[in-house]
Amino acid sequence: MWSHFVIAASLVAVVYGQRAPPVGPAQCPCDGLEARLAVLENTVLLLAEKNRDNISTVNMCENVEARRCEAMQTGSDYTTLDATGPGSWPGAGLCRVVSGENTLNLDQYVYTVELYNQASVHGIHAGHPGLAYNVIDVNNFDFVYFRPHYANDGRCLQHGYVISGAFHGTSEDRCTGAPVRGGTWFKVKVESSHGRASVYVNDVKLSEVNAHFPTRSQTGIIVPNGFRNVIRFRNSALTAL
Repeated sequence: MWSHFVIAASLVAVVYGQRAPPVGPAQCPCDGLEARLAVLENTVLLLAEKNRDNISTVNMCENVEARRCEAMQTGSDYTTLDATGPGSWPGAGLCRVVSGENTLNLDQYVYTVELYNQASVHGIHAGHPGLAYNVIDVNNFDFVYFRPHYANDGRCLQHGYVISGAFHGTSEDRCTGAPVRGGTWFKVKVESSHGRASVYVNDVKLSEVNAHFPTRSQTGIIVPNGFRNVIRFRNSALTAL
């Protein structure tokens, strides 16, 4: 795991494309994407409409990049990701926040994170919380997301990839034995190895697919735009398989 270190006071968030007021030093436990985002407790990252497609890299513990997200708020227990911006699906694309560096450089890895569907245009039990893996950069990665509103049928889980910023859905699957619901935390695990990816929810294996991109130990969090979806995530970790 990455070592703990102190982020200087000059390290601040971007608010509507401008530098936020300086803050005091913050402790940074760099144990995963959430920790890297949550350097400054209760900091809000707002992406103005004019900057939503061209936001600068957010340098916290290490590079983290965001695209097409309306807002992001970090707190002491979890991070909230807001995809309530303008546009419809699929043209509006994915709100995504990804690690900008392949720091661990693992040939095989396990990425775990807890997700929570907070709100959507159809209520708390409809949404699309998910994660990115095998990240090449903020516009190229594999992904999986979940549909709590389809928890009991074959559309609960959506695999796919983003290439040059464009969404490509591949296969869908059931969440048999591990129901995904809104308003409650559920743990997602992706094992990526030699071009294959296995997805687990609450330690129940749901699917295994061929990844589009080569195995690469960079990860992130995603949520589709167009559904006024707000999600939370916490306890992310990236380890060797």
